[in-house]
Amino acid sequence: MRAHVVFVHGLSGHLEKTWTVKGTNSPELWPKWLAEDISGIGLWLVDYPAAKTNWRGHGMPLSDRADNILARLLLEPRLARGNIIFVVHSLGGLVVEQLLRNAYRDITNNRKTEDFLTRVRRIAFLGTPHRGSLHANIINALWLLARPSASTRDLAVGNPQLRDLNFWYRQYSRDNGIQNLVLAEGRPERFLGIALPETLGTVVSPNSADAGLPETPKLVDHSHISICKPANREDDVYVLLKDFIINPVRI
Repeated sequence: MRAHVVFVHGLSGHLEKTWTVKGTNSPELWPKWLAEDISGIGLWLVDYPAAKTNWRGHGMPLSDRADNILARLLLEPRLARGNIIFVVHSLGGLVVEQLLRNAYRDITNNRKTEDFLTRVRRIAFLGTPHRGSLHANIINALWLLARPSASTRDLAVGNPQLRDLNFWYRQYSRDNGIQNLVLAEGRPERFLGIALPETLGTVVSPNSADAGLPETPKLVDHSHISICKPANREDDVYVLLKDFIINPVRI
């Protein structure tokens, strides 16, 4: 049966730029490597507005955005069959968790959502802030100046909505045999070539990247920005993701 690998970007992400790396001769959309290395998979890139601030765009509240994307996925005929594997960066992981929760809410009213849920078998989380991000708190504190979007406001550390979503997904994942790959950033971002202190430079701390799932998070030598941009096929992120996709689904 054909498997679909669905990529969902995060806050201030882009349909292609999020997943593009500097190639030897020109920029490369690295998800295409998976199609070349693994037979029988389809690749999908999900795009949605998720600006950090309202100065340069907008972002919808988490549950609304999840409903928006779910409706679009359910109406795509080419996704009506085959297992689905989500690869998610940052906020994208929370969007997908909420998407599954909303689909579960609707199973009694929509048979498509029930079928969809049975085919979501794996999720690879790349730097997802399950417990929020301190960077969001900083932007939210500068409310009048920064004008944080709804997406940024949802990412605040201590947000009870995130805590509730995390508890729900832990239970749902266990009950439904979802396999997870959890990758955490092990390197802080750099500013003007200088590594920032870990408390500020690590956009999503290892503690926040840990969703509390049975699968142990794996720390990779990447920052929050680079964790979704493996440099080549030997990069830890690509090797781990490829192995995660090709291994047989547990029953």
